[in-house]
Amino acid sequence: MDTEKYFTRINQNREKWSYAAVGLAMLMAFSSPVTADDAPAQNAAELIIEQSRASSDAAPQIIGGRGVPDGRWWRNFRWVVSVVNSWGGDYCVGTLIDPEWVLTAAHCTIVLNTHHIQVRTDTPVLSEVGRITDVIGIVQHPLYNPYTRENDVTLLRLATPLTHLPNVSLVTAKQAAVAAGPGWMSNALGWGFTTDPSEDWDAMTSDRLRMVRVPIWPQRRCVNFFGALNISVADTMMCAGSRRGAVGTCLGDTGGPLVTRYQGEWVQTGISSVNSYWGVGCGRRRQPSIYNRVADFEPWIQQVLAGDFGCVNDDTPAPIRNLSFDCYSIPAGDDGFKVVQIGFPININGMTVSEIGIDYNGHLQFGCCPDYTCCPDYTPWENEPLDEVTFPILAPFWMDLTTAGHGINPVNYGQTTIAGRRAFVVTWQNVAYFGHVYLNDPRRNSFQIILIENGVDSGDFDVEFNYGQIEFDTNIEWGDTARVGGVLVPLDPSNRMVLDGSGVEDAMIDGGPNALVSNSNVGVNGRYRVSVVDGALVLD
Repeated sequence: MDTEKYFTRINQNREKWSYAAVGLAMLMAFSSPVTADDAPAQNAAELIIEQSRASSDAAPQIIGGRGVPDGRWWRNFRWVVSVVNSWGGDYCVGTLIDPEWVLTAAHCTIVLNTHHIQVRTDTPVLSEVGRITDVIGIVQHPLYNPYTRENDVTLLRLATPLTHLPNVSLVTAKQAAVAAGPGWMSNALGWGFTTDPSEDWDAMTSDRLRMVRVPIWPQRRCVNFFGALNISVADTMMCAGSRRGAVGTCLGDTGGPLVTRYQGEWVQTGISSVNSYWGVGCGRRRQPSIYNRVADFEPWIQQVLAGDFGCVNDDTPAPIRNLSFDCYSIPAGDDGFKVVQIGFPININGMTVSEIGIDYNGHLQFGCCPDYTCCPDYTPWENEPLDEVTFPILAPFWMDLTTAGHGINPVNYGQTTIAGRRAFVVTWQNVAYFGHVYLNDPRRNSFQIILIENGVDSGDFDVEFNYGQIEFDTNIEWGDTARVGGVLVPLDPSNRMVLDGSGVEDAMIDGGPNALVSNSNVGVNGRYRVSVVDGALVLD
């Protein structure tokens, strides 16, 4: 998708009070009145489901319908939030599930740093601004696949707990048998486009929160419908929409909730995903919308809220450290980097920094420019040799990597302590070589870098590289070979460290002559350590 075109479209719509879908969104459901064909048969379970009231509170169709009145929003839906980018665009939807945490879709965070994401609360009308709160961390579901949209779930941690707002309850697996069963009426909410922008250039997003009442489809019907379009629907997804009316979701509603009334309260049963990504548009007649089933992710969500972030997989091989701390995710993707806080000052090449750029391609960037907006996205080697790197980097495994694809974990990072010393950890797990992931190449690499403070606020630090699995280090057709090690004074070769085997085809893979996992400079296979003192590498 052309990001520039999306932001152009967003800015044009913002002038019409249509506060921007960054793209990749979907939640805005809309429906015709429920018919006998749509409604389930009466049964005892229905007694514990409170259907939306057919009164002034009735939820109309989102396309061409009414918005949620202020009174109803205040009584029921203050936990619905808008996800905002640093350009001021409201581009996704989320739900407040805890004073510190917002639940949304994983693809809503794929191109943005944490300091580019905020949430808007305390208003059903975007132009009334409400309250803006910063996001300090992203925890992406470890099995999110951006190509199939499986496990399209992410948690955003807020800088300031919103204790003045209610939280929505998440449906459990036991409750879902009733509250998210086939035929049961649910409600979708969002601020997205009110007509399909792929067909209507004048399509506009909604300034006011909207809501629609839709029935959940039987899973087999959902699978068959999209199967006829050569689209695979995972078991963790579900469909909702009227069989008779034009019901669907659209850009700007991504990450928003599908909810129902269960035993007197609203419970969230689904998270909106993206029909538009699959090329089937939105707002099409008799076409359902896709949601990720909350019940399937509720145990993982509760695990994160309890403080177990799952920073490293339990089966990740040693010597990668499986430390317990609050770690966050670099959302799945290919080239690019994310700027994050280290947690303590470090001195590199005569400058003191407290933040770094984590690059998908297996290295850290330091101070390439004051706000990191001009940092290049380096990939070794033929086109960008070492002597052309003009700013400090640390490279645990520098190659054209990708973290997007089946079985690949997001890059995790965070601040912790090791032996009483402040530390910053970045872990790449099961990453693939770019291009090969599309060919179902099973080879994966897992490695880690840790910066460990050496003297409180001194700027000195130790660097630890840990390698658990290295199954590739070169790609002939693309002409690049991995480099591994530290580069702190780029134009001074005497102050570089490059591990043996760097730049040599298949030298560093498991079983190779310079296999990273079976060598060391500290006596622990797969572990290497170097110190940085007064901004320079201390080389043996």
